[in-house]
Amino acid sequence: MVAALLAWLPFATAAPSPTPEPFLSGLSFPTNMAFAPDGRLFFTEKETGQIRIVRNGALLPKPFATLPVVSGAERGLLGIALDPHFDVTPWVYVYFTDATDGRNRLIRIKAHGDVGGAQQTLLDLLDASSGIHNGGDLTFGADGMLYVTVGETGNQALAQDATQLGGKVLRLEPNGSIPADNPFSPEGTPNEAWTKGNRNSFGLCVDPDSGDCGKRRTDPTSTTRSTCSPEAATTAGPTSRDA
Repeated sequence: MVAALLAWLPFATAAPSPTPEPFLSGLSFPTNMAFAPDGRLFFTEKETGQIRIVRNGALLPKPFATLPVVSGAERGLLGIALDPHFDVTPWVYVYFTDATDGRNRLIRIKAHGDVGGAQQTLLDLLDASSGIHNGGDLTFGADGMLYVTVGETGNQALAQDATQLGGKVLRLEPNGSIPADNPFSPEGTPNEAWTKGNRNSFGLCVDPDSGDCGKRRTDPTSTTRSTCSPEAATTAGPTSRDA
């Protein structure tokens, strides 16, 4: 019987490949998304500066918030993350290029249901006039800290300079303060950097099982993945390519 089954297997009809179907359409350059505990999907639109919400499969007509963004090139509304205790502390964290002064900025917005309320600026970042290498991805780690990718805006020298914010993965407390155990805080001097030597990391995620943090970076010839541990990233070369 086993022999007969093995003889039949090569002729079995392969299962059809799944056909992707659009979930939402008519959007303006979605860049990042985050799920709330109740199943709502929050996502960002790069060019409009709008944070949108999808509830029960339907896009809500009114944006959660609209931020003044510099659009075009690699600027705009770039990253989003929700507080890991969103049910209790409903903060929405976003990274965007602020049209008021042309700088990248990290803020958080208090959620009141489906509407954004008070805003708090957590970090003023680099001038984005070059239009490139702005980073902007956000995620919370298993340690409850906020991790933020910051590009070097085309200035490669920033990436290996631990005193500069450019070309780094940052690690912050949820309120924007600097954890005391960050690796580049010599003699008790606070430093936001968790890794250095990063050209322009786009992707940032945490393995839900191991808690390991990983990032994705793109250079002119390739896209690669690497760990975002400080031990790995501090070995990057002076040309500011990710480890």
